[in-house]
Amino acid sequence: MFLFLERRLRAVLALADGLLAAGSLLLASMICASESMQAWGLLGTTPGSAEAYRVAVLVGVVSPVMLRTCGAYSSHRRRQLKEVLPQLLRGTALGAVVLLATAIAFGSRSFSIGVAGLYAVLQLAALSAQRFAVFKLLPELRKRGHNAGRFVVIGSDQQARRLANELATSPGWRLYNRGFLDDAPTRHDLEILGDRYLGRTKEISDLFSREVIDEVLVALPRQALCEESTAELIALCETVGADVTIVTDLFQTRRARPQPHDLLGVPGISLLNYPHRRLWNLAAKRAIDIVGAMAAILITAPLWLLVALAIKLDSPGPVFFVQRRCGLRGRTFFFLKFRTMHTNAEAQLEELRVLNEATGPVFKIKKDPRVTRVGRVLRRYSIDEFPQFFNVLVGQMSLVGPRPPIPGEVGMYDLSDRRRLSVRPGLTCLWQVGGRSLLAFEDRVRLDLEYIDSWTLWLDFRLLLRTLPAMIRGDGAS
Repeated sequence: MFLFLERRLRAVLALADGLLAAGSLLLASMICASESMQAWGLLGTTPGSAEAYRVAVLVGVVSPVMLRTCGAYSSHRRRQLKEVLPQLLRGTALGAVVLLATAIAFGSRSFSIGVAGLYAVLQLAALSAQRFAVFKLLPELRKRGHNAGRFVVIGSDQQARRLANELATSPGWRLYNRGFLDDAPTRHDLEILGDRYLGRTKEISDLFSREVIDEVLVALPRQALCEESTAELIALCETVGADVTIVTDLFQTRRARPQPHDLLGVPGISLLNYPHRRLWNLAAKRAIDIVGAMAAILITAPLWLLVALAIKLDSPGPVFFVQRRCGLRGRTFFFLKFRTMHTNAEAQLEELRVLNEATGPVFKIKKDPRVTRVGRVLRRYSIDEFPQFFNVLVGQMSLVGPRPPIPGEVGMYDLSDRRRLSVRPGLTCLWQVGGRSLLAFEDRVRLDLEYIDSWTLWLDFRLLLRTLPAMIRGDGAS
């Protein structure tokens, strides 16, 4: 989590810097192309010319590279604006010199000395204003709970407390520390921690089951890292799909890949369970989710009206069914569906549990008496799932991912089953296109974990292509 938050901010800043650089060049070129500037000998191209746009694209690509070379993308969570501005100045100047030399070498008229100088001034002003906004806006957002996460600390000595305190109080981080776990705390440590001491490290399994924990920070003394209990802790975090940051030595893991980085000046190692989830791939997945959900809503909108009318005519009650489900890391959200059952369906659930035909912590019967006539049709062709496109739009779900479980079901999960919650839930998944309700719970878990471990954008694309035929056939629906 710590590493991902920094990478995401750097990528967003690099993209924004490229756009600002391209815009600054076009504006400088337009100004220098005016008659008054031509009189001063400040050469520029005709506004809107193809050459100006080509150079602007080049500037948009090169500028972030020059800024990165000058250190302008090192962590903004631990630095002040006055430390960043000199790096912006050096990066802007270096980029202007490199592009001016390139333009001269290729005989381009789009980037004369006058344009280069004005471009550098405009870009530096734009970048400075942007960074000022970032340094002012991000801490305020984090104070309000945005872009924040929850972590638990393994260790209780002075270094563990210092790191936890800085992470929890720094305006750049604004993370919530749930508390400390340690197998051998000193009496002095216990007096300082008070009720923030949560117990021995084995208590973390109960903590994962009860609460949302995004990352585990291991800050144990070097000798404690070699103990069996610490190795068991790392394996347990890997089992549930929680990322771990260790501020000292490295452990052997089956799946997680170590990624060293600097954490508040202390060398740290994040054990990333899913190293293939690179930022640009995740950004592309989210973009596909947004575009796909919007397109699906627009295309299916006329059908929604017919479905709503059929539901109202078939049985009394609301058109939509809203239910609390578990999403990423166990966070709950309101899950939307077209209502397919009678309004008293939840009250009848306990009476029908003896008829449950599914294995594991799920409930399914083929001829559920709570389902309405219209509901059977909607379920067979998955039309009842259409409102979840709104869950996808707001970021609670994805188009592809493990189906979101009910909190009561999650309470009965084994720890290894909880790794299904380590990614955003989806509308469709491997078992949705290959068996659906006919599959046992263990097979669903196996397929969900297979998807998580082998995820690629191409896999998502293939599953989306297979979903429509599965919906039309209605195989395995109940």
